[in-house]
Amino acid sequence: IEKQHQLIELLKEKRQAVISHAVTKGLNPNVPMKDSGVEWLGQVPEHWGITPLKHQVETINGFGFSSNDFCDEGVPFIRAGNIKQKSINNVEIFLPQEIVNKYKRVILSAGDVVISMVGSDPTVKESAVGQIGIIPTHFEGAVPNQNVVILREKKCNLLKKYLFYSLCSTAYRTHLDIFSHKLANQAIISSSLIMSAKFTMPRVDEQLEIINYLDNQLLKFDQMMLKAESAIQLMQERRTALISAAVTGKIDVRHWQSPTVAEAHTELSA
Repeated sequence: IEKQHQLIELLKEKRQAVISHAVTKGLNPNVPMKDSGVEWLGQVPEHWGITPLKHQVETINGFGFSSNDFCDEGVPFIRAGNIKQKSINNVEIFLPQEIVNKYKRVILSAGDVVISMVGSDPTVKESAVGQIGIIPTHFEGAVPNQNVVILREKKCNLLKKYLFYSLCSTAYRTHLDIFSHKLANQAIISSSLIMSAKFTMPRVDEQLEIINYLDNQLLKFDQMMLKAESAIQLMQERRTALISAAVTGKIDVRHWQSPTVAEAHTELSA
């Protein structure tokens, strides 16, 4: 079980490295490189542009809907804590459609990129401030609260999925970690600092190649992690069943010896 947990962590690290390399170095290992001028981007392909997010993306802050309007079904209401594992999870609060219709600007579309403005200290990676998510199809029409920022591209030369992968890179995570700051028992970052980061801008055709490459590679990593998680579950079930059988007398353990003890006896006999 411990080895499978270690494998999952290694796969997560490799997954992150593959994303970061693709959006900062490209897919061609022989392309001429240049200094990006940004410490955490390092060398980038010579023909790529380097641009601040604010020149390519606009931010739309979610809205602080009243808790009096919350209900058990209706339009999903997305909070910062729902942005997990690069998607949207565990949404339990909803709003009436008639309320949401008054705030069309913040209604989400499938494929929209969102980022949390509040979260844990950067050392807690899974819930650190600046969690990135992409809105899945089944959350089309949902709305975010005031601690979630929607990032929408201004021009057609930036593809949504490329923006998403760029924000998932280690370089952008470094930017968030540096500029976020503690407030009470949580960390926060402003939308202006979210937008101040620089990122790489390949041509649209290269963005598409990177998207397709990463989609395929990450699917493989996800499948391997699912297999490891399944193996852990099976081993835990087997472990529980073995303990139960031993303590209820379903297996005879009276003559059992630790393998190390048995090996020692064998060596003494020899």
